[in-house]
Amino acid sequence: MAKKCLLCTLTTVMFIIVMVADPYLHVISASVKMPVIYTAGHPDLSILFWAVGIIGGCIALTLSYVSWRKYKGEKERNKQENKDKSID
Repeated sequence: MAKKCLLCTLTTVMFIIVMVADPYLHVISASVKMPVIYTAGHPDLSILFWAVGIIGGCIALTLSYVSWRKYKGEKERNKQENKDKSID
């Protein structure tokens, strides 16, 4: 329950910060030049590689975390089953 409350609070604070900072972000973004993605007939694939790396990394981290939690859960369940069998 406390984690949900904390998550809601952080989300609300981030939303308020973005809404307050929005007018300033337009001024900053107008002065920043966008990177060149296509030059002299050859596309720049570095942005694609960064995107693939970030998304792939997030997927790998998520799968690793889920696998670890499953392993810990099965280990705990086996421990409980062995404990229950020893009582009988």
